[in-house]
Amino acid sequence: MATAKDVMTPDPIVLESSMTIMEVVDLFTKHKIASAPVQSSIGDVAGQLTELNLVRALVLHQIQPDKYSKIAHCMELLEEGVFVDPKDSITTVIKAMIKSPTQRILVKSEGRKIFGIISPKDMIRVLQQNKAESQAVKTEIATLGDSKIS
Repeated sequence: MATAKDVMTPDPIVLESSMTIMEVVDLFTKHKIASAPVQSSIGDVAGQLTELNLVRALVLHQIQPDKYSKIAHCMELLEEGVFVDPKDSITTVIKAMIKSPTQRILVKSEGRKIFGIISPKDMIRVLQQNKAESQAVKTEIATLGDSKIS
């Protein structure tokens, strides 16, 4: 059975809430990412920052640079993080992805460390492969049925 660990992008970029807005802009641009989890100062996942919310934070930073210089000043712009365990099935991942406001799923087990992230592109990559593992994923997805994924 295919699991979240099989489809995730391992070791995603995790932002610290103490990072400046401009540092985050540089990271998003350099690594060509569309979202990233944000870790609070105590190590908990505070949420996910998306490109659109980064644009909002950047506008706030340009309007009031002293008030909105760091992610910590824009925490209300973060989307809720949605989590799965590395051992969760593909069907669990798909259901979580459909319900996630960012369509990205964070993979973590007990504790605070984020092992990976699963984006729609990761799922597309796995589903389009013609390998045996891809067939297992397709078989598992077939158990969902049309009515269960919408």
